[in-house]
Amino acid sequence: MNSVKHSGSIESILVVADSFFPVPARDRAYDERGLKLPLAYTSLAEAVVALGSMAGTIVVDCFQSLSDNLTVTASTHLIITPRGYVAVASGKTLTINGNLSVFASTPFAGPGSTVYGGSAMRNVMGPANISGNATVTPTASRIPIADPSGNLDGWHNSVLDESSTQRVFTSCLAPGAAGFLLISATAYFIYLGRTKKAITPKYIEFHVSTIGAGTQTAEVGFFSTPVAPNKAAQSVSKLVSTGTVDALTATGVKRNTTAFATSIPAGTHLWAGIRAVMVTTQPTIWGLGIDMAQGRILSLASATVLTGAGPWAGAIIVAETGMVCPDLRGTMD
Repeated sequence: MNSVKHSGSIESILVVADSFFPVPARDRAYDERGLKLPLAYTSLAEAVVALGSMAGTIVVDCFQSLSDNLTVTASTHLIITPRGYVAVASGKTLTINGNLSVFASTPFAGPGSTVYGGSAMRNVMGPANISGNATVTPTASRIPIADPSGNLDGWHNSVLDESSTQRVFTSCLAPGAAGFLLISATAYFIYLGRTKKAITPKYIEFHVSTIGAGTQTAEVGFFSTPVAPNKAAQSVSKLVSTGTVDALTATGVKRNTTAFATSIPAGTHLWAGIRAVMVTTQPTIWGLGIDMAQGRILSLASATVLTGAGPWAGAIIVAETGMVCPDLRGTMD
């Protein structure tokens, strides 16, 4: 909330939110420099303009769509809450020159770009301390993570919970509003995140909404890639897989029939995969969409069986508004 102060603070705090109590202009508080600013904004761009070159904090607590270029100054501390999400339009750039704190798994997305200035790489906080390649070019779906000394330590995408209580690992993509008809012999790989510690997930789960027909051949498994999704094709390697899958000729939640027992190391970019070849008709599985060709879903037509040695050449799926892949989840039990 703007003009909310810690004792002795001379910086303004502006909140970008989709719901707040409107405050009449005559009642809006002055900050310590005599500026009169509203308690909250519905637009990130408006908040940036209002703060100008002054030192301050902007908290993004709702979805924001940037249709034009926007530059956040070096004197601005940008905070993205778990509810915050900034979509950058095609051909447009969000430039962050100040400090960045992120508490959302996917704070930036869209076909546009996010560029980080030199000072943006310091005192950056996130939900995970991830080691990685600090020289990789940032994109709209990736943010920098710094170590406690402020040095860039890697890039953050969706990250698996460190807590031993997390049971289900899912994609951060928009869950489906419809089913997705599998294409025979096409392998689909869904990014679940990067493991923060060693885990032993037991099942790949999905929901069949329309049954397949004919003799069943299907495989599911957990896979890995060298790096996180990066708007490019990737080589997908097998961690563990099986060709024994619940019947796809009936509707409902399906999974590998026998639990996996393979330990997956910390720091693994973890994917769930499926391939089906039904003799007559492929099943329709509840889907995922709105990847915007960011590479969080990959596919390979005419793929060899997923129980084979691999690797598989995972290709980017073209951006569409409908469902573009099955919704696969990893579970611990």
